[in-house]
Amino acid sequence: MGFGINVADIAAIKAKTDLLPASPASEVTSAAVKAKTDLLPASPASEVTSAAVKAKTDLLPSDPASESGAITRKFPFLDFWSLPEDILTVTSSAADITFPNIVVAGLPVGFTLKRVVLILTIRAIKDSSAADNKINAASKTLRIKKSTGSWGTDDVVGITFDQNSLYCVASSKEGGPTIIGDTDIKGEVDDNATYNVMSNQTNRSDAIVALGNNLVLYDIQVGVRVFYE
Repeated sequence: MGFGINVADIAAIKAKTDLLPASPASEVTSAAVKAKTDLLPASPASEVTSAAVKAKTDLLPSDPASESGAITRKFPFLDFWSLPEDILTVTSSAADITFPNIVVAGLPVGFTLKRVVLILTIRAIKDSSAADNKINAASKTLRIKKSTGSWGTDDVVGITFDQNSLYCVASSKEGGPTIIGDTDIKGEVDDNATYNVMSNQTNRSDAIVALGNNLVLYDIQVGVRVFYE
């Protein structure tokens, strides 16, 4: 038996070298590849890490967000506000309460309405009844209509108040809320126009009413947010 490389060994080596490209990568190319691989972490993500990522992605919904849920991301909007009203008083006897008018002007030509909501903002609430005070009945509303329409016929509900809302501690003044209605009112608020806002008892019998006399609202504004395309 002799030593050295035999014919079979040479054939095996040739089979390997035949697989090499005619022009091997240049030193520059090799350096570029090395620069990329040097950025890889020393230890690839573990099975535990992968499982944690999967646990997060499993929480994603199977369907994209609905139009109502993603409307603020899909469509531009414009806000139109009334002038401020200094004081409005809610008594323990249901009666019409007139809020300031809203003027909608400057909607784009050729727009398509997607959604319109009513907004109420109150700087402060004060109780003058010497007892804790609040809205004292369920399903009381704030309504809106075009100035050319009629209460009881053309108005629609923009905001519905829960019973016990606008709560205020006895004989105190507290910061007021901003309330955004969840009802789409584009059926009535559909173009540039002046709009009236009221908590209406005379025609609709659903004006807001306080537990005691009185619940005083300060610096009130109403507005509409118009989503369009």
